[in-house]
This record gives sequence, C-alpha cells and structure tokens, in this order.
Amino acid sequence: MLMYHHFAPRGYWPKQAVAVYVDDFSEQMDYLQQEGYHVVALRQVWDHYKNGTPLPQKPVVITLDDGYESSYQLAYPVLKKHNYPFTIFPVVNWLQFEKSNKPYAPDKSDYLSWPQMDEMVASGLCDVQSHTFDSHDKVNGISVLITKIKKANGQLETTEEANSRVKEDLRQAKTFIEQRYGWDVYALAYPYGEYDEKVMQTMDELGYGMGLCMSKIKHKNNLKAIARIPVAQSDGLNGFIQRLKSKQAQ
Repeated sequence: MLMYHHFAPRGYWPKQAVAVYVDDFSEQMDYLQQEGYHVVALRQVWDHYKNGTPLPQKPVVITLDDGYESSYQLAYPVLKKHNYPFTIFPVVNWLQFEKSNKPYAPDKSDYLSWPQMDEMVASGLCDVQSHTFDSHDKVNGISVLITKIKKANGQLETTEEANSRVKEDLRQAKTFIEQRYGWDVYALAYPYGEYDEKVMQTMDELGYGMGLCMSKIKHKNNLKAIARIPVAQSDGLNGFIQRLKSKQAQ
C-alpha cells in the first residue's frame, strides 16, 4: 500500500520529503505496469477482508493524503493515463468549496477544491475516505487525535471532553463525505500515523473498519493498523523499487 502526499514539478520543493517529483511518480507508475503489479482500489482490499473477495496477484493500493491541489493537477493525469484507481484522504475542512480562478501555482501547497475532487470521483477512479474533519494538528508533538487540548477558556479538556471532541470530528468527516458521494466511509488515515485504543474504539462506534498508518504500527494483523509504504522525494525510481521489494520480502 503506497502513501503519497504532495507532488511537484522537478526543481520545486527541493529536499521536501513528501513532495514527490511528478516525473518520478510517472516512472513509478510505469514500473508497476511493466512489472505486472495490479493496482487495485482500497475498497477492493476492504471487500477482500470483509467478504473474502479474491485479489489479483501482486496487488498494490495507491493512497494520497491531505488533499493537496497537486494531487489533481499533477498526479491525477498520470493515474488516469494508466487507469489506476486511487484513494484520497482529505482533511475535510481544509478543502475549498469553490474552484479557484487562480492558475495553479506549483510553488504553493494549496489544497484541492471540492469541485476538483468531484471531477476525479466522476472518472470512476477516485475513492474519498477520511483523514479527519479538522484534526490534523499536534499539541506538544502529539496528534490531537490522541491527546487532550486546551479549551477556549484555557483549561485542559477532561478525558470525556477529549473523547467527545474526537468522536464528533470523525463523525463529521464521515457524514460529509458520505452525503456528498453516496458511499460508505470505511477507512481513516490517521494524521501522522498516530492512534490509540480509544480512537480504534471510537472508529468501531462510528462504523470505520480500516485504519491506515504510516510505516510503523503498534498492532499486528489488525485492519485498524495497516502500515503503508511512504514514498519520498529522494526515492526516485530506484528507491521506490527497493521499498516495494523490501515490503514483499516481509
């Protein structure tokens, strides 16, 4: 399961690990095709674990986190060329409701608009799942999904208040996406890959069946703790191949 975030033309965002150069991305997607990998939708993996629906040999899932506009402007044309399904995990409240009239600026880290997301969904290739409604932040180096934060009055939340805040955030994200696209939201990509038992319990209560991490997990053989392969700018094609082969060898 591959994890991408931001994309850029070569020369932009140098040494920013999460900004993968689009020409490298194109070569990586070519490699998957040439080497007989089968890119499948995340929903197919969910169906496989839930209902036993078989997957093809050498399956690969493509995920894009955060909802950067570069996903639409740069990655989407490459994915569409290959007819590869993919899943975007946006922070719902970060996306714009109106499509901007401004030209795309690759030196900016702007976010998608919902009309751009709608266009990708209409292609039949794009699935949209949750990266929270508006909880992609940290307090004292810890994700706000798993720690208490200060309230407007400056006092720290109680445990009950923190749990309620997280549950409402995850509910809002799920409800918004489901109402916009008419499908079930079954997956949550944890911001920073951080989660705990309480978050997993809240996911159960809300109907989230899958939890996607980054490269490290705290639970084995658990659908709410799925490790992904983070693809970095420095990987190029050779590093990408090494990551794939390393994962296969595990």
